[in-house]
Amino acid sequence: MKFIRFVSEFLKHPKQVGAVAESSPFLARKMVRQIGGATDIVEFGPGTGAVTKEILRHLPENGKLTCFEINPSFCEQLKAIKDPRLKVINDDVKNCGRYVDNLDCIVSSLPLAAFDESEKEEVLALSSKSRTYIQFQYNPFLKSKLKRYFRDVKIKFVPLNIPPAFVYVSKNPRHKAIRSEYRSQRKAQRDIFSRQVTRTTLRVSLVYANLLALISKILKA
Repeated sequence: MKFIRFVSEFLKHPKQVGAVAESSPFLARKMVRQIGGATDIVEFGPGTGAVTKEILRHLPENGKLTCFEINPSFCEQLKAIKDPRLKVINDDVKNCGRYVDNLDCIVSSLPLAAFDESEKEEVLALSSKSRTYIQFQYNPFLKSKLKRYFRDVKIKFVPLNIPPAFVYVSKNPRHKAIRSEYRSQRKAQRDIFSRQVTRTTLRVSLVYANLLALISKILKA
């Protein structure tokens, strides 16, 4: 029944769903193993909850899982998972900032291959605000784009899925490093400017002192 419902939603909204079958247990476990010790997790595009349930199995009691699912039918299934650590939001992931402050770890099943370039870049830019971004796709061609947003990107292959999938694990977002580097550059520029001002002030003071000394000699003559 769940499979039929999933296929039905795929036929209605292929761009939203992006798959003809939900994630296999092998794919779900592979994704969840990459989470590490994160306790505040956001899930993008959880669908019927295959990965969601696996996250909850490993999430500590004080953990929190916030799911963003745009499909109302899938949201109904997600809300049937009775767990106080789970919050289901029926909204687009681009509005994530309205609901979540801390993006410690993002686990995403969004079908990025079905998105146009601007939508894809928007998701990746948003995801780069997290410490760890875990994204699965059905192709191995996303790494170059992810490297623009994260310093460290690894790929895990999962053959036991329909179809076989690739899990991208991205860490160390570049925007933090860029801000830090920018601040360092600005500080260095300020230091250089400060030294130049100091040297210029000393030179002007010396010239002024010599001029006063010269004027004093002339007046005494």
